[in-house]
Amino acid sequence: MSPADEADRVEETADTDAGNDDEAEEVVHRVAPRETVHGIARRYGVSWRDVVEWNNLRDANDIRPGQRLTIRPASGE
Repeated sequence: MSPADEADRVEETADTDAGNDDEAEEVVHRVAPRETVHGIARRYGVSWRDVVEWNNLRDANDIRPGQRLTIRPASGE
C-alpha cells in the first residue's frame, strides 16, 4: 500500500482529553477491501474485542470497505 493510500485510510481525531499530552489520540480507520477486525486491531496494537466494543459491532466479521472504525490508543503506551 502506498503512503498516499495509507494517509487516505487513517484520519486522526481530537483526543477527548486534549489537556493530556501524554495520551495518544484516537484514530479513525477506514476499512479497506479484504481487511478484518483482527488485522486492524493487530496493526494498532489493540484487542480485536476492544475494536468490536468501541464500534458497537454485533460481529467481528460484520465490517465493510469504506466503514470508519474508531481505534483508541493501546493502554500503557
